[in-house]
Amino acid sequence: MAEAWEINGIEGRGKPPSLAGSYTGNLLIVSTGWSVWDDIAIFHTLGFDTEDDATANCHVMAVNGMSLYWRGRLHHAVSLHPEEPWLWMQLRRAYSCRMAHTYTHSQREPKPPASIDFTWEIASGAGGTSSLFAVSIALALGYDHVMLAGVPLDNGGYCYAPPNDQSQFGSRTQELTWKEAARHISGRVRSFSGNSQRWLGDVTPEWLATGKQKEAGPWKGARNARVHKPFLEVK
Repeated sequence: MAEAWEINGIEGRGKPPSLAGSYTGNLLIVSTGWSVWDDIAIFHTLGFDTEDDATANCHVMAVNGMSLYWRGRLHHAVSLHPEEPWLWMQLRRAYSCRMAHTYTHSQREPKPPASIDFTWEIASGAGGTSSLFAVSIALALGYDHVMLAGVPLDNGGYCYAPPNDQSQFGSRTQELTWKEAARHISGRVRSFSGNSQRWLGDVTPEWLATGKQKEAGPWKGARNARVHKPFLEVK
């Protein structure tokens, strides 16, 4: 039987990644929902520095394709589809994104030639899209305040898609999954827009000024969470 672990209220199996519990402070998670650029504009009004490693007061974690669209300093890249982070890192070089080491994370090892820095066997995020998986990882890494940009959790589509190309993240299943998560993470995770803002709360200077929030007990997540298959497989 695989060894069980709990770090900052996140439960997992197997050996926890060596990076777990090694961070504090603020983290911005950027995902590909339609609201992401407006959310990032609000984030920039809060006085955060993400670019200078010597003075930065906030790190950035990208979900799926935002690993390419966010062209500045990127500290972490996350996807439930393990072949993707490796691909996005190759494309960042080709598209003149700022290059500094980015840790890549997924829920299993990818197929060659892709590679991943850290794999996380945690149930809490697997049923709620790659963004909820990213939240799980962010908390297990130790970040105190996690801000969500581009995670409206509605059917408004993606930032890269035509206006009439709707997504299905406003489903009842997603609502129940995220509301259950909110019982454990709302003190530590807030959102700039959409349903996730309603369920978790808004990012405010007052919230950012609070100290580290205590987790509301272990977050086990959905017992029968389905891990999505990758839309792209690297041969």
